Amino acid sequence: MFAADRPTAEILRVEVTDTLAYWTVLAGPTLRVVEDVDGFLCHLRFGRTRAESTTKAYAGHLKRFHAWCGEQGLSREHAAAELPHYLMKLRTTPRLTSGRGQGQLPQDSTLAPALAAIHGFYQHLADLRRISAKAVDALFVTERPPGGPPRG
Repeated sequence: MFAADRPTAEILRVEVTDTLAYWTVLAGPTLRVVEDVDGFLCHLRFGRTRAESTTKAYAGHLKRFHAWCGEQGLSREHAAAELPHYLMKLRTTPRLTSGRGQGQLPQDSTLAPALAAIHGFYQHLADLRRISAKAVDALFVTERPPGGPPRG
């Protein structure tokens, strides 16, 4: 039986050697590794030589994005087209984690790291040909109001 208070996603530090580690995302009722996210975070740490702390921050953002995709029943392809809806959720959901800003709506400047993590993840998937270039393009398209100039 699934307990309602059990987390459906969390991040975990993965030690590769005594001195090297990266962070990954676990999800689902049994908290299994999210393979495509793990591949990106591992590549980010060791292929692109980013700091361990970068993978921790990205893992947190991708955990929330992955959970949202699951809640909405979206594939990676479809989630790219729905990114504006995810951003709206981020903008209108008070911060739940403890610390500065808890219970407050996020500032626009705090959304930039989330977008960087998501964009990097999608570019990685496109490089591996696991999603279409069209899905990546959807991440960078701004809508044009009827009869008006482009936004953004």
